[in-house]
Amino acid sequence: MRTRDRLSAYLGLGALLVGVLAIGGASRVIVVIVLGLAALAAAGQLASRRKLDGVSPLMLFLGLAVGLTALQLIPLPPGLRSMLSETGHDLISDGRILLGVDAATVRDEWRPLSLDPSATLVELAKMCAYLLLAWMALRAAASERGRYRLLAAVAGTAGIVTVVALLHELLGARTLYGIYAPAHVSPIVMAPLLNANHLACLMVLGAITAAGLALHERKAPAMRVVWIAVAIGCIGVILATRSRGGIIGFGGGATVMAVLIVLQRLRESRDTSRRDVLRVAIPAVVTVMCTLVLVVYLGGDKVRDELADTRLDELSDPRSKYAAWDSAIDLFREAPVLGIGRGAFETSFTRVHPASGQVTFSHVENEYVQTLVDWGVVGAIAFAFAIGFAALFLLRRWHRGSLTAAAIGGLAAISAQSLVDFGLELPGLAIPTILVASTILYVPVREASASAARGLMRIAVIGAAVVVGLIAASSRGTTVGEDHRDLRDAPTLELAKEAFARHPVDYLAVAVIGSSSKDPKEQISSINHALRLHPAHPDLHLVVARWLAATKRFSQSALEYRFALQRGVKVELLVSEVIARLPAADVPRAFPNGTRQWGRIAKALVDQKRVDLAVAFLEVSASDEPRRGREFWSRLYTLANLIGRNEPALRGARELAKLEPSPKATLQVANVQVKLEDLPGALATLHPITSAPASSPAHVEAHLLTCKIRVTRREWAEAKQCLDATLQLAAVNVTSRRALHAELAKVEAALGNERGARLERELSGQKD
Repeated sequence: MRTRDRLSAYLGLGALLVGVLAIGGASRVIVVIVLGLAALAAAGQLASRRKLDGVSPLMLFLGLAVGLTALQLIPLPPGLRSMLSETGHDLISDGRILLGVDAATVRDEWRPLSLDPSATLVELAKMCAYLLLAWMALRAAASERGRYRLLAAVAGTAGIVTVVALLHELLGARTLYGIYAPAHVSPIVMAPLLNANHLACLMVLGAITAAGLALHERKAPAMRVVWIAVAIGCIGVILATRSRGGIIGFGGGATVMAVLIVLQRLRESRDTSRRDVLRVAIPAVVTVMCTLVLVVYLGGDKVRDELADTRLDELSDPRSKYAAWDSAIDLFREAPVLGIGRGAFETSFTRVHPASGQVTFSHVENEYVQTLVDWGVVGAIAFAFAIGFAALFLLRRWHRGSLTAAAIGGLAAISAQSLVDFGLELPGLAIPTILVASTILYVPVREASASAARGLMRIAVIGAAVVVGLIAASSRGTTVGEDHRDLRDAPTLELAKEAFARHPVDYLAVAVIGSSSKDPKEQISSINHALRLHPAHPDLHLVVARWLAATKRFSQSALEYRFALQRGVKVELLVSEVIARLPAADVPRAFPNGTRQWGRIAKALVDQKRVDLAVAFLEVSASDEPRRGREFWSRLYTLANLIGRNEPALRGARELAKLEPSPKATLQVANVQVKLEDLPGALATLHPITSAPASSPAHVEAHLLTCKIRVTRREWAEAKQCLDATLQLAAVNVTSRRALHAELAKVEAALGNERGARLERELSGQKD
């Protein structure tokens, strides 16, 4: 290997290691560093006469990605831009006017198609890095030794990640490398890829490629042992992540690899028939799947529980990724031709996803839907063509040994997991995948005569990539996450306007503009625009609620407070604020009745000594959403009973009796009916109990209450008969017996039998 080739290889390996080990390349700084390493690696080959002898599907795919992403950053005339994305065009135009740009100027402005040009710029830097690394990898993959080294680099990197994860686990580390403390995620396994699904995806790729390297025929036994150890370590990390997608992806990828290896062996025999192939391939699939089941079983209860936790109700959960897929299609409908812009999903999605106030999505968690949303129909068709082109290469090369089988199995696993994840959005997964793909999608490399045009083209491509990287490293490439961090630390009007200019559909920047402005009109228009961009954000609704309350628009304020409480954050503080700011009549409507926080809201009201408002809130909740559980109706019955609100207490008691029929529940209903002076209704309620054999204290209480009702209604004969019969019940205790004698004393006195009344009073323990 020449010195320049060796240097390029080392720089490419450096890009791989940095992309994976530096938090998966999630940071913009790491993206720029990876692009710089890729550009240096490619620059080492500027004078090389070796060229790719043909078009690789991998270069076609990445070239299309670069071209389409760059197209989204080209300023377009307003008419064309409006035609391609009318909603986005209107939103950005309104935002520009909020920034103080003259309306006439806004109408004539040429602007990029992307809804978030800064994010698209960083994505373009990623694509440029991938394209340069793919070019270098394809040059290496032209030889079997090069393909081995590429797969070894991927498997070795996965092995390093495994060791890092093991060391962190042994040391009980809560920070990555003892330096970085994850801010928005609590890793199940502390490793460079903090997201458990992403880590599992990398480990799947590492395990399968390591297995293919271990089966490679031309390596010493010592190296086989190393690769087997790497594969086992990767599988261990997969199980530790408890990622359902990772476990299923590993099973599918391993099965594909096993079947291909079996078919390769059978293909080498001239006497093999199709029946022979099936006879061996099917048992191979069964064996691999049984092995996977055994691995999962040995992985422990947590792994099995995670797989068992896949429920159909996830499909209808508005906070799930499946609901996000549905909302993402709304973005596609707004810009179906060329998409909303690569990287613009995070700032755009809050506008169309109803559950954005409770859960946020940086990506749609489905690479195929993500492609459709980001690049539109044009991108989807172009990439589908490139994938079809790649499939032809796979069909021609599937039989070329264990390395090819491992590469196809690894790509199959990645393709499957990409249905439910967004790992390929990170360089830490995209770069290893590109290196693995290059070992299948390579084209021959040949020596060509010196060509100035070829050299100039290479210089132009590398130079353009460097320029993109420099721009992405500047303030123009500041990500929305970086701006959000700065705005939360120091929310100034100037900083907010700069951030809003970079991210024209980001709600936070325009909300800060509204809250920082001294002009009431600008405040109102900015907050309204922020609500257009994020209709479900609780804090935005809280700002509006306070403003409406201050201007005496109490019913509207109550509705905004309800939105603010939807996420269940600061419930107790907001309940106290609502009580202080709104009239009592509007308070119950200020609380969301369909949320899981109703119990906290009711408790907070009780803690504020406002049981009356708690009952009113529960009444409103019951009317808006009648299908409630036992805890809800029990709370309504208890609190209403406590303050003498008999109507809601009766409803609570009746619902409890429906949910859990029992003599005690029926007795509660009858007691409330008595308080409401519905004595005939109470008798009808008690009749099923009093007509049945008495077997518990509740039965006795029902009989006693029936007798008391007879006494209240002055039905003396019926009352006496009832009391005498009740006294004969075996379940009557001393307390109940005295109560019965006290009622009999009233009856005897009413009937004029003073002697009998005196006797009953003595039996009841009363003094005459």
